[in-house]
Amino acid sequence: MKTSYFFVKGFLLFFVVGPLVFNSCKEAGMPADLKPVIRRVALTAAPDTVITAADMGAWLAVYGEHLKRVEYIKFNDVEVDMREVYVVDTAFYLQVPLDLPNEITNKISVRTPAGEADHDFKVNFPALSVNAIHNEYTASGEMMKIYGDYFDLYQVGPKTTVVSFGGKEVAVASATNKMLQVKIPEGLDFDTPVEVVNHKFNVRALSSAHYKDRRNMITNFDSDYPYTGSDGQAWVGLWDDPKPLSGNFIKFEANRSSYPSGLGWLYLLQMPFSYNQEMIMHPENYCLKFEIYMKKPLIATQFFIYYYWNQSSAPSPLGGESIRVKNLNEWETLAIPLEKIIPKGLSGTEKVNSLNIRIQCFEPTDDLAMYFDNFRIYKKN
Repeated sequence: MKTSYFFVKGFLLFFVVGPLVFNSCKEAGMPADLKPVIRRVALTAAPDTVITAADMGAWLAVYGEHLKRVEYIKFNDVEVDMREVYVVDTAFYLQVPLDLPNEITNKISVRTPAGEADHDFKVNFPALSVNAIHNEYTASGEMMKIYGDYFDLYQVGPKTTVVSFGGKEVAVASATNKMLQVKIPEGLDFDTPVEVVNHKFNVRALSSAHYKDRRNMITNFDSDYPYTGSDGQAWVGLWDDPKPLSGNFIKFEANRSSYPSGLGWLYLLQMPFSYNQEMIMHPENYCLKFEIYMKKPLIATQFFIYYYWNQSSAPSPLGGESIRVKNLNEWETLAIPLEKIIPKGLSGTEKVNSLNIRIQCFEPTDDLAMYFDNFRIYKKN
């Protein structure tokens, strides 16, 4: 009889209190009955602000009403993993997806059992970019390495992406996030533009460097841009080791047997060259480029690259921190900032008309096996 009493008491309580609850819900409206609304978006680090755009990967607070039973959230057409979203009825907190959309709507979209809502919002996508070419003089039939950013994001690969060499397209052979490889086709000319073309997302990334770039060439040691300096002529030739890139090049080898007292001061190259006014006044916008092949790293050897030894700011030595390659025993394009050669702050009236390279290594001599070609001035992006 005691158990029945409590059952009846609970039963009566339900019928007394229950209608009041349902009536209250009906008057106020339950989240399941009202459509979601998005009022504003803020960065989680600045919740009182209002933003209309954010980068991929940014953490956001999205404020509104009737959001607790949200079923999906999309940025453009990219759906967010709901396991990584914190939701309350008036807000949800999440990270902007790290995937590119197939369709750009510039909206945040949500859906609950009661309906859908969207809100104008733009996601900023990083641009596909090309930063450098490993060897701008890669021979036809060989693999060229091209360095850049966001290759993974744009799904760069053989099925999605080609490299255009002046309009001649070749499928990418392989790619990682920051490097792709492509086989150089036959018949390319000097100074051929290089562009990465991604067909999946319809984007392009133009390289500022050209294939076999000869713009602002100082010397390539061949008849079209001959080496006219007196110092260093003994090292210029059509050598067979390593395999030449495009003809003659400098071959410099040294060891303790050949230079028992050290190299001292030794001119590797002296070449007249007329820098234009922009190069002289804004050297920070330019680089000295050349191809280099190293069999051994620098240890104590230093290079002085300058336009005039008695310049107002004496040339600074460049050692292994600047004259270094990614891999030994292969040709590579190296860039030295021009402000290390022509100091910033010149008036424009100075005599700037040569390129000089001195090598300094006192006893004991490093074991050196270095090869150089195609000295030129390159304008940065």
